[in-house]
Amino acid sequence: MPNDSSDREPRRADARLLAEDGTVLFSGLRVVSTSARYEIVRGIDAIDHTPFAIKAPRFDEAQQACLALEQAVLCTEGAGLPGEARLLNATVGDGAPAQSVLVLPWVAGKRLDRYVAENGPTGLDPEVAIGIARDVHSALEALHAAGFVHRRVCPEHVLVDAEGRATLIGMSHATARSSAHPGGGTFESDPYAAPEIQRELSGRFNTPRADVYALGMLLAYAATGERPTGNVSAPLTRTGFLRLYDQPEGIGLLIGRCTQPLQKNRISMRGLGEWLRADALPTRSSPGFGPLELIAAWAARDPADMAVSTLSPGPLVNRSAPAAVAEPRVPSEIAPSEPAVALAGPKPSPAPPSPAPPSPAPLEEPAPATAARRWPRAIGGGIVLLAAIAMAWLRLRSG
Repeated sequence: MPNDSSDREPRRADARLLAEDGTVLFSGLRVVSTSARYEIVRGIDAIDHTPFAIKAPRFDEAQQACLALEQAVLCTEGAGLPGEARLLNATVGDGAPAQSVLVLPWVAGKRLDRYVAENGPTGLDPEVAIGIARDVHSALEALHAAGFVHRRVCPEHVLVDAEGRATLIGMSHATARSSAHPGGGTFESDPYAAPEIQRELSGRFNTPRADVYALGMLLAYAATGERPTGNVSAPLTRTGFLRLYDQPEGIGLLIGRCTQPLQKNRISMRGLGEWLRADALPTRSSPGFGPLELIAAWAARDPADMAVSTLSPGPLVNRSAPAAVAEPRVPSEIAPSEPAVALAGPKPSPAPPSPAPPSPAPLEEPAPATAARRWPRAIGGGIVLLAAIAMAWLRLRSG
């Protein structure tokens, strides 16, 4: 569970976690993390004096179901934790009411956001970034094989140790596949969350490909040091997009395959594992990666980003281009529905502004409307012709 405890003060130097019969379980408790629902405390085991993380609901006793689910998730073999998770009834100090707490093995390391800030604020070394993503990928594969989906893969839920090994935490957000979480809630403000689960409550879209999207955004953050925008039409900032040119091409291709807006167009978690290696990154000639498009940075909310006409020497999908200019063909299985740009080649120089589109041609009226307008004219012309014939016949008879 989270380390990062050096900047927090102990709750009490003599604080202890007691079993229901009064036996001391853990001592030297120190708060290391708090949220609206939970409090994470570091404690020392009273028997073998090893550190543990203790997670307890802060205010709501109804979190019992959530703790039980989290225990099941944490007990998934291969999920990344080095030991067993235990659910206990205990009290913090003498006279306190008993409550359910989850005891977890203590994992040393720094959160990924702090690790990036200290070791690569403009992007980690490619091998380090890929190694972190691969460690997280392995934990996610184990969860998916056990029928769970994490849903909340982000830098705050990844711990990186001194050797660069990553451990995935934040299992309280995990839930059964295609099921709602017992604690409810949405991820509307989470820029790493897949678009299909950001405002969805039923849980039907809690699938492994939602974690694929989040892992792609996590890799983008590790490789560029830039957080996602949260805008599915342009998930990368312009700065992050440009920094990808300083990384191996395969990293950008993987990010593009992971962050497709439609989940059916994303690479599978198993397929991602085949490419997520520094010595086996995909190229544009790799199956499924060809003319891959990465969502355009200039569609972001920032007007400065929207002013950029192109960031690539490759073809640009431009919906305002003249009709005579054919748009590039993008394979349907990987094509995003938003404007996109090919991520390949050397870092581009600013391009001249695109020519103004020609004025649109007048629209042709629908056939029914045109026919309805012509019928009165035809009838009127026929009446005039018949009148002229009748007058000529009368003149002949009278003559």
